[in-house]
Amino acid sequence: MADNELAIASPTQLQADQADAFTQAVDFTLRTVSAGSARVYAQTFRAWAKWADAAGVDRLALRPANVLQFIDDSDGTKATRQRQLSALRKLAQMQFVLQPTDDARRNLEALSFVKAPAQSAGAQDREREGRALNPSQADKLLRTWDGSTPAERRNAALVALLLSTGMRRAEAAALRWGAVDLEAGTVDIRHGKGDKARTVAIAGDMAIDALSSWRDMLDGPTSDAPVFCAIGKGSRIRADRPLSGTDVYRIMEATEKRTGVEFKPHDLRRTFITEALTTGVNITEVKAQAGHAKADTTLRYARAVDAQARRSLLRLRYGDK
Repeated sequence: MADNELAIASPTQLQADQADAFTQAVDFTLRTVSAGSARVYAQTFRAWAKWADAAGVDRLALRPANVLQFIDDSDGTKATRQRQLSALRKLAQMQFVLQPTDDARRNLEALSFVKAPAQSAGAQDREREGRALNPSQADKLLRTWDGSTPAERRNAALVALLLSTGMRRAEAAALRWGAVDLEAGTVDIRHGKGDKARTVAIAGDMAIDALSSWRDMLDGPTSDAPVFCAIGKGSRIRADRPLSGTDVYRIMEATEKRTGVEFKPHDLRRTFITEALTTGVNITEVKAQAGHAKADTTLRYARAVDAQARRSLLRLRYGDK
């Protein structure tokens, strides 16, 4: 593995030594496992490095609290969470071998007692039979955050982007402004599921308008600034604090409470996929937009919006007698 393969974020001068030590620990760890395990571990290590840099945490601060927060924010399935914990335990073991300090020993011992946290509601939602919202419900969500406060502008942009692209909530949380092209109406997702990159289209103008309104409140954000950031007391915008996947889930819960429309964040993704297929978008294009490896996965996401919408489609196709 190249030394810079895991240098996800450009470290500051103060972080340089820590980043080098992390890269060394990763390199030695991957040499001790099989090729198949190395690929899985490397994916976890890349995600951990990205999360640690965004959270301002030393990449080798493998304390249980940090590891558990990372796993929870990653929003994976039960099996994924266990793999992530195993990979980081292995990294902590190697770190102690390379630098047998008291801190490294404590991290290793503590992680040996840690259990992978239970799935979040969002991850469980992916495993249940999902539902797509009908057009009326989707419209309610798009129009509920109609105020002018920073939180309302941010939430309106977030809801609109999820409904207009079908991206995952973790992908939305990780977005930086440099990946968003409002003129072209596209978003570069640089680290999707499986660490795969793709470019998605923003359907319609509502999300573009909402994102523009939100960006106007940020006073010229830099290209590496998070698109969706925290908002503190007194509506103070915390431009240096990106939202986590858990934060996005909580905003969706607030949206559900406001609208009275029952849904989970992953239902917005399912709604987009269903709507795209229903309106005749080619399955290959929908698969690429969703970031699925196989078309069968895309088709499993799609659910008929409701019987009335299906009846309208059948009427158009077969006509009335």
